Amino acid sequence: MLVIESRIPKPEELVVLDKRLLDATITIGKSLEECKLAKYRVAAPAMMEKKLEREAKIGLKLHPVEIRSYRGQFNVNGSKLDVHGDLQIKVGDWEWGDPLDFYADYVYVVGVKVPVVPLQLKSEIYNGLGWRDRATKIHEAVIRSRHKFG
Repeated sequence: MLVIESRIPKPEELVVLDKRLLDATITIGKSLEECKLAKYRVAAPAMMEKKLEREAKIGLKLHPVEIRSYRGQFNVNGSKLDVHGDLQIKVGDWEWGDPLDFYADYVYVVGVKVPVVPLQLKSEIYNGLGWRDRATKIHEAVIRSRHKFG
């Protein structure tokens, strides 16, 4: 039987956010619990497409990467937040991929439960795009988190 004990995180396990972004994250998390996001909405969800600055590295070739999704925009106390749904990725001249379908993971930010994209999915996407540096950072974070239970 696995026993997980409560403990104080180590400094290297902490993510530092500036105060405005931290406050906005907590507000969004609380609003999601209460379904009261309308007062923060700047733009209703609408389909958008965007070419990413970073290209995919498939084999020895670089390919442009585009995303499209329904994007809603919010302004929480001066912090601008984009929320995406039905996100799709297109690499080079390939067809658009299916919308990402996943169950959110949750993190707690100062006691507020906030939904996030699962790290496993992010890692798979980054590896598929040839972004090994980002996939490696996720892998290292997962390894560090597992050591805290040993």
